[in-house]
Order: sequence, then structure tokens, then C-alpha cells
Amino acid sequence: VRMDSSKAAYHLLEGDLDQNPGQLAEARACYEKASALDGKNHQTQEKLARIGCLLRSEDCRELVEAALKTNSRCAACHYIKSCILEEMEEDLPGALEWSQTAVKLEPGEILYREKLVDLLAKKHSFIKLAVEKHRLEKLRKKLGEPFEIPEPPLFGEAEEEHTDSDPEAREAEALAAALTESDPN
Repeated sequence: VRMDSSKAAYHLLEGDLDQNPGQLAEARACYEKASALDGKNHQTQEKLARIGCLLRSEDCRELVEAALKTNSRCAACHYIKSCILEEMEEDLPGALEWSQTAVKLEPGEILYREKLVDLLAKKHSFIKLAVEKHRLEKLRKKLGEPFEIPEPPLFGEAEEEHTDSDPEAREAEALAAALTESDPN
């Protein structure tokens, strides 16, 4: 980069190297330099959005919107926006919508599916949760990763209370059991 600072790709690489904990501000500065040199590069905009979210910067929403303008079908950007909506703006329905889109765009990405399962649990969408947990388990198995999913809080100590009083929760548990029994994989 010191020899030729006119190439955005060099600043992107430097930013990637700076993504260690404690160096996120330096990474962001590198990505901003890359963006100044090539503002239409989607990869640059996505990385700026990711760093903005990690730093919880005030402009992270604008950063992800800029990244989505360069590529509206970027699953990572949909995931980042979901994180922003959930964690910074406490907009669970909006976060769920963006998370679902990320999973649709990249169904094989475990991180996106885990986020969707987490949001469905928080929203108490029992049937969709059962289906997505099953899909996540299948994906983990396919990729050779352990497929034990930590139970979300709503299935913790108050499980009996939810299942006894909520017909949707009982139906979701029955669906999850049926899916598990019917799928040999």
C-alpha cells in the first residue's frame, strides 16, 4: 500500500489484515480509503457495513444501505441489516424479515440460518422455529459440523408452561418431532 496507494484492492487487503480485535478502527479507515478510490465496488461497501456494525457506529445503517445499492442481492448485507435492526434499533419484525431474505439468498450459510432461528425464538414463532431448527440441523449434518442447537430461552424452564397453554407451541413440537422421525439424514 505504501508503494502504490492508488489501488482500492490494496486498501481492502490492508483492511482485512486489520480486522483483528482492537484494530477495527484501522480496518475501517482502510476500507474508507478503498471506498474513496472505488466507491462502486460492492466488496468495499459490504466490508464498510460489516465494520460499522461491529463498531456499532452511528452511520452503520447508512453504510449497509450503500452496500445494498451496489448489490441488492448480497446475503451478507441482508444479514448485517438484520443485526442492526435487532441489536441497535430493537426492531424484531424488521430484523426477522431481513434475516429471512439472507437465508433465501444463501441457504447454505450456517451463520444466517442461526440468526434466523434466534430471531424466530425471540418472536415466539413456534412452527417456523421448528422448521428452521430442523433445516439448520440438516445443514450442520451435511457440512459435518456438530448439529446440537442450544435451546433458546423460551424453551428453557418455562417449556411446560408454553406448551401446555399455547396450542401453536404444542403443534410446533409435534412438527419438529415428525420432521426428525421422517428424515433419515
